[in-house]
Amino acid sequence: MLIHQRPLFIGLLALIFISGAVFNGDCEEEISNDAVHHFNQGNAHSDKGEYDLAIQEFDKAIEINPKYAKAYINRGLVYKDKGEYDLAIKDWSKAIEIDPNHLEAYINRGTIYSITGKNDSAIKDWSKAIEIDPTDVKIYINRGNIYFENEQYDSAIKDWSKAIEMDPANAKVYINRGLAYRENEQYRAAIQDFTKAIEIDSTSPMAYINRGFVYLVKFQDKGKGCSDIKRACELGECENYDIAKKEGYCK
Repeated sequence: MLIHQRPLFIGLLALIFISGAVFNGDCEEEISNDAVHHFNQGNAHSDKGEYDLAIQEFDKAIEINPKYAKAYINRGLVYKDKGEYDLAIKDWSKAIEIDPNHLEAYINRGTIYSITGKNDSAIKDWSKAIEIDPTDVKIYINRGNIYFENEQYDSAIKDWSKAIEMDPANAKVYINRGLAYRENEQYRAAIQDFTKAIEIDSTSPMAYINRGFVYLVKFQDKGKGCSDIKRACELGECENYDIAKKEGYCK
């Protein structure tokens, strides 16, 4: 049987973690110069991969000002880079305690929850992030990924439709939504999305593979199906084409 292709997820880690950046002057009245100095030193060490030194500097910034939310955000990112996810979550939770509408804290904590399989918590945090900033397309994309993993296909389609509305040139989101339509047995809608993805990026083998799968298996259209998965093979993804030939779908 042909291989079912799972969503071509857009990289959670690459897209979604957000730092407090360098001090930008928005809290000068509340944060002392010494705390800001240690915060910026922590960022400099973090950029160099000097994580223990970075933590020491963020510790000093927080010791000077225990309500320095950005210091908790960036120390949490260092803990994340070290793989110490529980400490990262603790820091981002503290940032939320300080500022219940801290966008970066919800985004980052939600991402760790998704990485560690706590999907419901991830959805909750990203939903709060969307409430705070409904214009960030990446949050809709990633929440859609989690809905898909949870087999909540209607919710995934809704999120990816919003992402497409905001970023109509993103071929990968069309592929993902097409897969959700396929799982929902909305095969013609799936075909339309895979076709749109190909229009945007004709070098995407995943779009051809998934459209070919629907043509072959759901519509029994060997001509179109074999043409698509053959094209995917020409683009470097031959596993499905090899299986299709072996099982007699294609020549």
